[in-house]
Amino acid sequence: MLLSWSSNWVLKANIYFGLVIVNSIKIEYRIIDMKKILLILLGIVFATSVFAQALVKSPVMTFDTKSHDFGDVKQGEKVTYVFKYKNTGTDTLKIDNIVSSCGCTVPNSYEKVVAPGASGSITVEFNSAGKMGVVNKTLTILSNAVTPNADPAEYLRIRVNVIP
Repeated sequence: MLLSWSSNWVLKANIYFGLVIVNSIKIEYRIIDMKKILLILLGIVFATSVFAQALVKSPVMTFDTKSHDFGDVKQGEKVTYVFKYKNTGTDTLKIDNIVSSCGCTVPNSYEKVVAPGASGSITVEFNSAGKMGVVNKTLTILSNAVTPNADPAEYLRIRVNVIP
């Protein structure tokens, strides 16, 4: 019969007629490979950065909606929509710039500085002159706001079907 302990020390013994004869005693060394160590360290760094980000004062833009469909619009018409948002963060929101994907879509007015807990709006105008069919445009908001997916910007989208 073979006896063994599953700790760092291993004892191998044989039992003959009630007598225990020790064959060998050895020390087991457990080696953790470098991949496991690296994964553990990366996990600790990631968890620490997420926790630290929650503690740091930062602005957060929370929109009622990030997209709008104007539906059918006659060619040559101008249509506007107001995107409303709130600074749900703990620091002042500062909008540096709003960039449009086309000159036909213009952010007319917006607050450049919004205090924590305050609301703001971005008025967008779309000019359908020279357009036809379904048009999708994007507005990129460059600010100091923290985004959930760590993007450097927030994105607003409009859709319009330009008819003759």
